[in-house]
Amino acid sequence: MSRTGALPLRLLIIIPTTLLFLIAAMLIGGISLHNSLDTGRAFGQQIAQERSERLENQIKLLTQRLPAILELNAQGIRSGRLDIQQPVNMAPWLYTQIQQSEHMTFISVALPDGRYINGARAPASNGQTNIASNFLDGELTLASYAPNPNGSIGHRTSALTAYDPRQRPYMQAALREPGQLAWGSIHRYVGLPDFGISMSLAVTDAQGKVIAVCGVDMALAEISEFIAHIPLGNAGIAYLADAEGKLIATSSTAIPFVDPDTPSVRLNLASHPSALLREVSQHNIQPFSHILDVQGQRYLANIRRIDLGHGLHWQLGVLLPEQEFVGKTMKTTRQALGLMLMILVLLALCGALLGGLIARPIENISQLANSRALNALQQDSFKNSPIREVRSLSASMAHLSDKLAESIDELENRVIRRTRELQAANDKLQQLSTQDSLTDIANRRAFDQHFNQQWLMAKREQQPLSLMLIDIDHFKAFNDKYGHPAGDQALIQVAEQLAAQLHRSTDLVARYGGEEFAVVLPNTSLEAAAPLAEQMCKAIASQPAMIDDKPYFLTISVGVSSMIPGHRQSPKALLQRADQRLYQAKSNGRNRVSMDE
Repeated sequence: MSRTGALPLRLLIIIPTTLLFLIAAMLIGGISLHNSLDTGRAFGQQIAQERSERLENQIKLLTQRLPAILELNAQGIRSGRLDIQQPVNMAPWLYTQIQQSEHMTFISVALPDGRYINGARAPASNGQTNIASNFLDGELTLASYAPNPNGSIGHRTSALTAYDPRQRPYMQAALREPGQLAWGSIHRYVGLPDFGISMSLAVTDAQGKVIAVCGVDMALAEISEFIAHIPLGNAGIAYLADAEGKLIATSSTAIPFVDPDTPSVRLNLASHPSALLREVSQHNIQPFSHILDVQGQRYLANIRRIDLGHGLHWQLGVLLPEQEFVGKTMKTTRQALGLMLMILVLLALCGALLGGLIARPIENISQLANSRALNALQQDSFKNSPIREVRSLSASMAHLSDKLAESIDELENRVIRRTRELQAANDKLQQLSTQDSLTDIANRRAFDQHFNQQWLMAKREQQPLSLMLIDIDHFKAFNDKYGHPAGDQALIQVAEQLAAQLHRSTDLVARYGGEEFAVVLPNTSLEAAAPLAEQMCKAIASQPAMIDDKPYFLTISVGVSSMIPGHRQSPKALLQRADQRLYQAKSNGRNRVSMDE
């Protein structure tokens, strides 16, 4: 500094130039980082909501099987098709039902005198099914029996256990309101370490007297396994809890729903070993979609209350780590910010060169730089200056401007590429959410959307809506014998053949689940749907599935139902009727069509 207190020209140029560009970099970097984080969080919340909706729909569909089975068995008892006077004769029916009901644990019938018989798939039995009864080897003494080839009761396979169904929650719940579907409380199974949820129905005769109680049980482990198949990322969690906050199922064995030290006790959200679930219990507002901060980690939470009907409500939660959605974004933003800071350093160094003896040319160049007039700087406006330093400075600024323009173009190109990649990923995600990945036909979600839309249209226009539910006969045995690749090829060929029978843009064939398919036929009566169903049966039966260049003939069973929707009816009514027709087709020998009478 001189005696007069004036600063050197070099410092007067360096200090303000550096500060201005530093502030600009901080503002641009801060805004970019904020926008990137918001975009990542919004995408994560969208994924959490989509996973939650998908789980809710699939859990509802899973639990809807229980009342359908109960109504079917109650109808069989009332009609006399199921002989409650000789309950041992019901064994083939119950055994067939449990084989066809993949996620069910017990399908049972109990009589007022305490006699009890069921078709059973014990948890952790790898899907093995058997029959159990409490009246064959002693009064009210339960044992398991191996089925004969025709489904009748064979030899005993377990020890005897005292069992009175009248003391069990499912029968007590049914007897409180005879004739009404009733959920039982979550309970432990007799002689097993597992928990289950039951639904029951007390069947009455014409005088209103209870003649039998039909029951269906599903182990909580089945629900946990079902949830675990939903993709939730590396550390995502999904859980189900009852109205009291006690856990019903979780998507990960690392987050148990029973106390490891006391397996007979279900864990509560408020006292769970997981700090994340304890934090969830503090938020009782449903639906709840927010960010939770737990021990320095942030989670995108989507919590909702799902109504399973008949007075039962569960809480469903999906929790996804925020880092999975914002981590890469933050890394990319930091790299861009680092590049900008490097450019700023270069600009500051160049500013030091502007401290020459001639102020005016330097001020002009500075004005051009501050106004971001890159074109003027690139033209090397002072290349003819008589001052060597000014010419050199002008040429340096022109070169720097070229580099800066290239850097800006490169950065813009990166942004464009990233935007295109994100759009492509979104398009792919949208396609995957409505298309079955194996058969390339519509998936369950697309079916639900289309079915509900056509139901509303049919209700508004009072036109008939027909629905087919289709199941490949003996597919599990085919899969076990020829392997999953052969089973997948069979599913693909069946899907292609079914789709080939449809010729209207409003008709839809979808994979309903496993080896089941569904066909929606808007503005189609039962009389018009029936020939199409027969045509599909013949097409499948006549066209063999080619496995390793060898033909294998498959058949299908079809349940057809049609109705003109009423004002107080829901799509569930048509689904249940079609499902009942499908069961009837199977019961009548398969490879056939069963329809409304």
